[in-house]
Amino acid sequence: MNYGTPKLIQKIAPEPVPQPVNPKVSRGLQVAKDVTGTAVQITGYMASKIGSCTMALGRYLAPHIQRQGTKLLSSTCNLTELEASKKMDGVLEVAAGAVGGFGTVYDGLEKSAGILASSLANNTVKIVEHKYGQPVGEATGNTLYAVDNVVIAGNNVRHLTPKGIAKVTAKSTGKAVIE
Repeated sequence: MNYGTPKLIQKIAPEPVPQPVNPKVSRGLQVAKDVTGTAVQITGYMASKIGSCTMALGRYLAPHIQRQGTKLLSSTCNLTELEASKKMDGVLEVAAGAVGGFGTVYDGLEKSAGILASSLANNTVKIVEHKYGQPVGEATGNTLYAVDNVVIAGNNVRHLTPKGIAKVTAKSTGKAVIE
């Protein structure tokens, strides 16, 4: 996008007179951007605190899962306690690796989406500013950033639902098992 935007701008003829934006609309878009930015900060803070709590819960649950899994294997598969413990270690290692791998891929995709959205917004603003002038470009930027903030806040809120907390707890338990 950063490579193609300047080339696209060269092919677009700017308007002879910059287009005005109603000051009330401009101010409303700025407020929307600021309010949604605050929502992102608040939901992000709450999600991080819940993440810390679930990590603590995962650390608490990990030894119990190990112990109960060993008991279950030894009683159902007629294994000695040592054999069952070794098998359980292997199962937990594979499960924890899968959870860790999934988490890494998910985090990478989430960050890539953020980078893509930011790049798209920045380059769209450059094109609109070139074509219609700085006031319309600024209004476009505020609109796009407000939408981006709403998406991020929505993603943060998803982590605050019972299902989201359960997923984070499962991931945290997997990470605690690795530790």
